[in-house]
Amino acid sequence: MLPCLFSCLLLPTCSAKSPVPHPPYHVSSPLFAPCPEQMSLLLAKEDSCMPLYLLAVASELIKFGVYEQVTAFIQKIPQKFAALFDYVLDRLEVRL
Repeated sequence: MLPCLFSCLLLPTCSAKSPVPHPPYHVSSPLFAPCPEQMSLLLAKEDSCMPLYLLAVASELIKFGVYEQVTAFIQKIPQKFAALFDYVLDRLEVRL
């Protein structure tokens, strides 16, 4: 289940012919495999065994735009689902 869930976390790529990003690639692609360190950080979170927690994190990572800062972003993500929910709501309130 995890490879399917985390395949949506991979950043799309652009080519010279098409400036529009291609859809994400499957995790088995060696060029787009998630960093083991990042995966370990995420799965070490207390509520990472909850599918809803992982779905919320995946949604946040999809919107995250700076690849070089993904590891720091994962480290900041709260351990518990309730705190993650508050984190997402706070981010949305700031955007409005």
